[in-house]
Amino acid sequence: MTPSITDIHLEKILDKIKLQKSSGVYIDVKPELNAKVIECIPNVKNKIKIDGGKEVLGWGIWKTDILIEAEFHSVWQSPSGILKDITPKQISVEKILFFPDTRLIYDGSQKDNIRCNISTNRLIDDFILLEEALFRILNKGTRKYEHGKVTLNKEDSELYKTIKFTRNGIYNMYKQGLNRNSDCFCNSERKYKHCHGKKLSKALNKI
Repeated sequence: MTPSITDIHLEKILDKIKLQKSSGVYIDVKPELNAKVIECIPNVKNKIKIDGGKEVLGWGIWKTDILIEAEFHSVWQSPSGILKDITPKQISVEKILFFPDTRLIYDGSQKDNIRCNISTNRLIDDFILLEEALFRILNKGTRKYEHGKVTLNKEDSELYKTIKFTRNGIYNMYKQGLNRNSDCFCNSERKYKHCHGKKLSKALNKI
């Protein structure tokens, strides 16, 4: 969901991306007819070819029950200076909270979201590490320049499945009100921190 500018967790993500709250703006989401979900960069470039204006890079801020995150994003600025988000969303929203960032440059590679744990449960810290690991696998080497579905080799495919299984197990534990001292999701009858939690760094070092 789109967080409020007064959200108590907003400062946490802004500290991470080193921006001030005062630079944030709410932008109407007005998808172009032929615009594609996620493809904000080409959507905006196509809009500029037709109607002029310019591209503004920055961060869209999103919030879930466990995270607040900053998503690399491109919006369209009309010739009269009005910002519009012309990219359709996977979940319908009327406005986004957007922070323009003049430091950003798009080089054709995929950009991962920046995430912060807003829960008091340390399981979500591990969840974030695994989300980042899944992104690194999908965008390893030249894959980071491929848009859409990518093909993984056997080693990366197996590692991806293992990490995704662990990520999903952690989230299920969180939803049940469990923590790192609870029995692991894999039914090993060991505490998570001594089971999959202990194996976590070893798995991530393989990427």
